[in-house]
Amino acid sequence: FYETQLFPTELEQHNIQTAKIIFLLEEEGDDLSVKREVEHYVSFETPTQKNRFISTLDLEGFSFKDEISSEEFEHGVALVKEHGVTYDEVTQEGAKLFEFIKAEKGYYEGWSTTLTNEDEEETK
Repeated sequence: FYETQLFPTELEQHNIQTAKIIFLLEEEGDDLSVKREVEHYVSFETPTQKNRFISTLDLEGFSFKDEISSEEFEHGVALVKEHGVTYDEVTQEGAKLFEFIKAEKGYYEGWSTTLTNEDEEETK
């Protein structure tokens, strides 16, 4: 019962992690409404799955950035898209990407971004 009814789904786990990251950004004084590049990480069990995902990548605003590999995920990719990092924006973008990733039998590993710098924003 716990695993099927109470345990968070992968997308719900993503949303929980997103809330934690946003909390940390807020603690650093980051302006979450400022649009910036956000990297989203995806992994696959086989290189064929990864290559198929890359070749069919046609997502609204997402672009391929780099192939990545580590002990955690050997066949991974980093995607990038410019958007704000409010909870609603990140969960909405994650949900769009999540559906496409699952269709290709991949795993959504999370996202990252950089802090905004108020001084840099004033000069732009």
